[in-house]
Amino acid sequence: MQNAGKKRIYVVPVLMRTLDILELLCRSDISLNSHEISNATDIPHTTTYRILQTLLHRGYVAQNHGGKYNIRSQPAKDPISPRTADAQGFYDLQLLGTTLKADQTVEVLNTVLQSLRHPNEGSLNYNF
Repeated sequence: MQNAGKKRIYVVPVLMRTLDILELLCRSDISLNSHEISNATDIPHTTTYRILQTLLHRGYVAQNHGGKYNIRSQPAKDPISPRTADAQGFYDLQLLGTTLKADQTVEVLNTVLQSLRHPNEGSLNYNF
């Protein structure tokens, strides 16, 4: 005999947890570390960390220098991700007492990366 009034609900547990994390970050006015996110969502810390690393890799969240996460306004890609980096996803950078805007930060970082790959080419001179 079938349950006439019951609908079966099919869910993917890790996807439900991922959405819980994204929803928390969307509601939060401050950046949160992985332990805070784990405690707030009641998701085991290891799972929280792995989900956050995946979201970070795919460009859905950003991580600051203090290790805290926040949501990006739009998913952004980085060169190793299937998505492409957008300047809004990067933080402004304090460099020698000058605050660089996001696009300038990206330019500096790209130049630094190029100089690390090819140490005998070019220089790191910036006048912002």
